[in-house]
Amino acid sequence: MFPESFPQYNERGAIMYIKQDLKAVEMEIEMDFKESVWVKINLQNKDKMLIGCIYKSPSSSDVKLEQLNSLLKKARRQGNSHILIRGDFNCPTIDWDNWTGKEASSSECIETIRDCYLSQIVKEPTRYRINQEPSLLYLILVNDENFITSIECLSPLGASDHIVINFEFNCYSKIDNNRSDRLNYFKADFEAIKNDLDLDWKCLNFNGK
Repeated sequence: MFPESFPQYNERGAIMYIKQDLKAVEMEIEMDFKESVWVKINLQNKDKMLIGCIYKSPSSSDVKLEQLNSLLKKARRQGNSHILIRGDFNCPTIDWDNWTGKEASSSECIETIRDCYLSQIVKEPTRYRINQEPSLLYLILVNDENFITSIECLSPLGASDHIVINFEFNCYSKIDNNRSDRLNYFKADFEAIKNDLDLDWKCLNFNGK
């Protein structure tokens, strides 16, 4: 789980769960925009993958939007061969079919993504609420759209009005195959162990001793 200290801030945040075999390492990208989490994964042939998770509040100020745009630019300059940035950007006024924005902040977001040479993969609305127009808020940004081999929109979890997005990212990860299995004693059924050991020890024969 990243960040390990979640929640860090007294606001909504971002969190990632990554399989241990991938040996992900949390990265600190020092910027004023705080509602993000970043990890790096070593790939084969010394390539590296940067994964970012973003949350931008729908009530964000213009200053917050500028901070987010600066964060994306700095993340792009980290020198990674594979980049995957996703999260709730809360930019409902962007027309992703034509890459146009109805507001100045939306247009600036589009220009930032273009300047970073990133592709936006999600094409369908990601939020549905009664009596409101469906909106595309959750974005998936990659530096090569061929990295995404499949994507599907699934039903929301619980009472959420945001859909679940399932996708496959194609890369040559470096799996750690030397990890040994270890028993998790914290999850042991001590009551069952106690019952199994409830024996008449005096009647047991330990090699005649």
